[in-house]
Amino acid sequence: MSKYGKGKERKTKIKAFDTIEAQVVAINNVRLYANFEEGFVGTNLKKDTFIAECSDLDDVIAFTRDGKYMITKVSDKTFVSKDLIHVDIWRKNDERTTYNLIYFDGLSKNCMVKRFNALGLIRDKEYDLTAGSNKSKIVYFSANPNGEAEKVLVSLSNMASARVKQFDYDFSQLAIKGKTSKGNLLTKYPIRKIELKEKGLSTLGGINYWWDSATGRINTDGYGEKLGEFFAEDLLILLSNGGEYEITKPEVGRKFEATNYKLIQKFYQEQPINAIYKDGNSDKIMVKRFLIETTSLDKPFLYITEHKKSELLLVSTNSNLEVLVTTENKKKEKLESVITFNDFMELKGWKAIGNRITTETFKKIKSTGLLIGEAPPRKSVNVNDTMNNAGQMNLL
Repeated sequence: MSKYGKGKERKTKIKAFDTIEAQVVAINNVRLYANFEEGFVGTNLKKDTFIAECSDLDDVIAFTRDGKYMITKVSDKTFVSKDLIHVDIWRKNDERTTYNLIYFDGLSKNCMVKRFNALGLIRDKEYDLTAGSNKSKIVYFSANPNGEAEKVLVSLSNMASARVKQFDYDFSQLAIKGKTSKGNLLTKYPIRKIELKEKGLSTLGGINYWWDSATGRINTDGYGEKLGEFFAEDLLILLSNGGEYEITKPEVGRKFEATNYKLIQKFYQEQPINAIYKDGNSDKIMVKRFLIETTSLDKPFLYITEHKKSELLLVSTNSNLEVLVTTENKKKEKLESVITFNDFMELKGWKAIGNRITTETFKKIKSTGLLIGEAPPRKSVNVNDTMNNAGQMNLL
């Protein structure tokens, strides 16, 4: 009974509030666009190139072909400079986003190469990526959210006097330096073109992410349940209450309400999804086991039957999980049995209906272990097959 008397009980729910900065609270309330040719960025440029969902408290970083860059506050429409080559959201103290570039120095006529982080920037102040000479320009640029370092194929001009007119360059051999660094000499000969040869892996190691079920937010501050260490190619899997799975990228500040999901964890393609559900078509209780075969991100896929009475009862990535099944026979006698997913059935396709769990009258199920299975051993990665978010750009 409430301390205020019968019938005066609290009607509202007590829920934890985020103890994070306003910038994180207001995340993803606007959409940012850019007009690369005219040099405008803003939230009202809906006919131009979509950049990202963001907060109206965020800052935008923009790079131009002549080697200049700056940050500015998200607004309806802001002119930065013509000939934009890259626009994104800028995060203060972001030591992981690394920019790889090759530029032509207008004074020495050499081509220089550098890697840097954009730290300690002042809003609306113009910075220069090059040595500051007239006619300097960027000839290759990539933005890498987790310090990826790609390999490129450099082709020199046919008129160059160099004996070897084509060579590889691996950005991983170059140290990440401050934004004012002029870079290292790549070649003194004119470059005809630069092509991406191999996508890059992170040179910084992985990022540890946590999910705080109280606030629903992904964070790197250690709040909530640890999701694990994520490299550039790693993803999250979301298993909803409604029997859908969705694969997505982990991002700080993204919110996933705990009341909407059975499981949120790191995604392993070789780890089976094990589910028990009620089929609304037949009223039978079904078990199914499958591997994720789809590759689309941020798209939910229904893996139980499409009927309004179909209901997901349990889902787990632990194939050795013991599940206590309670049933009732025709004599109304209570029966209990224990199954493990591994022993009950083989893997099937993700669209399969599954196998019936019992012919008796079903009453309830109860799991007796951890729903999240152990992470499979990490496989070696072929750099050519690695997912990369770098957004490489060849400007020649």
